[in-house]
Amino acid sequence: MDNVSAKVPPHSLEAEQAVIASILIDNNAAEEIINNLNADDFYQPAHKVILGALHNLNKKGQALDLVTLFSQLTDENNIEKAGGIEYISELVNTVPNAANADKYIDILKEKAALRSLISAGSQISSLGYEVSEDVEILIDKAQDITSNLGDAANLRRFVEPISHVLERHQEQLNKIQQENQSGNKDITGVPSGFEALDKITNGFQKSDLIVTAGRPGMGKTAFGLSVLLNAAQAGKTCAFFSLEMSSESLVKRLISAIAHIGQKTLRTGNFTSDEIERYIEANNILEKLPIYLDDTPAVTVNQIKSKCRKLYNAGTLDIIFVDYLQIMGYGKNLQNREQQISEISRSLKGMAKEFNVPVIALAQVNRNVEKSDNKRPRLSDLRESGAIEQDADIIMFLYRDKVYNPDTAYKNVAEIIIEKHRNGEQGTAYVEFNAAYTHFDKDVKVDQKEMEALARSTIKKVKTGTGRKGSSSKVSEDGEVLE
Repeated sequence: MDNVSAKVPPHSLEAEQAVIASILIDNNAAEEIINNLNADDFYQPAHKVILGALHNLNKKGQALDLVTLFSQLTDENNIEKAGGIEYISELVNTVPNAANADKYIDILKEKAALRSLISAGSQISSLGYEVSEDVEILIDKAQDITSNLGDAANLRRFVEPISHVLERHQEQLNKIQQENQSGNKDITGVPSGFEALDKITNGFQKSDLIVTAGRPGMGKTAFGLSVLLNAAQAGKTCAFFSLEMSSESLVKRLISAIAHIGQKTLRTGNFTSDEIERYIEANNILEKLPIYLDDTPAVTVNQIKSKCRKLYNAGTLDIIFVDYLQIMGYGKNLQNREQQISEISRSLKGMAKEFNVPVIALAQVNRNVEKSDNKRPRLSDLRESGAIEQDADIIMFLYRDKVYNPDTAYKNVAEIIIEKHRNGEQGTAYVEFNAAYTHFDKDVKVDQKEMEALARSTIKKVKTGTGRKGSSSKVSEDGEVLE
């Protein structure tokens, strides 16, 4: 440790001088250069002072040259801290022009990133000596520190020419067209397995945060697992993080859906000979699918990122599921519930962008929906909804009429209501819900006009399976209504 602390941190005096010189000798390039720099990019204290003065000049709209720099440093009483008049005067002779300024900035950013890495290592090492704190909290703090290294590693901060973006867009379009020729027309993202839903979304798109919300008993976990199974069977690598149910319970759900064996039978093991065969076949199917499960309670986004990074680095991560948003850990000392949810929501969106995969976050809606005549949720019904509504690219609500109206003609129909779609249209997909196996099976055709009329109607009958008045129903271990 002493050897490390005795070493001079990584830096390049020449690159720092060249960048400052480039600013002073080329006013046309100066503003772009200075706006991509901050004090931490420099190692030499004198250069930090000079950059601060240049930033102040730029804010005032003044020219950036030796004369204005001397004047600003004099006003700030910082001439000596900046190295003195002679040193500053010599800086402009470091380079003949600003043509290679971007190369010099690359060097600065690289050295700054290495210094940040050293600092992070020191901070994490210090955490190991904080014996008074819980180990899990310390690990979470360490993950927060490492996650902040992403900014330091972002070496280039210049705005990107549109021509570069167009090249990437053309590559993506060519790939989509090739997939269309293979029979995957209109599905450009991860398929949900439900034709009507995929028609609206074109599949779940990369870097999108998809919030799927509903009241207890509507089938949020069942929906997440149904999409998981469909996506995995389409060859997509899926990671499912369950904060309520154990991984074993999730597997029972998946086996039940594939083998058509009830949950009670799976719990007791009282199989018929036919069920044993279906059970074995379901196991054989599942073990070949690219599905990864995690049941860590109160998991934080940083922990999810850490767990998923190996898949991401191997290029095999396609979609992430989180069940559910409001009970995630937030890893910071945030007392206000709204701030906590805001931090979680923002971090989930950040993870979707960082890994460039869709993230499906299941969520609860608040009890206010119970007070309305039409029990279908709206955006305002999301718990602590402000940040979620802002961060999510898609917000879908699950609604099953049978939960509130036992005598409905649509006992097995679930509505997937897309209330927000940042890059597309809104709409409703109708899917068959198989309560016996707690699974969303397939698309179902309905009379559109009749369903719209039903959505406008007043629903008075309610059910006790989720704590509502009316006829009784059985409820699974995670609050899903069963037949």
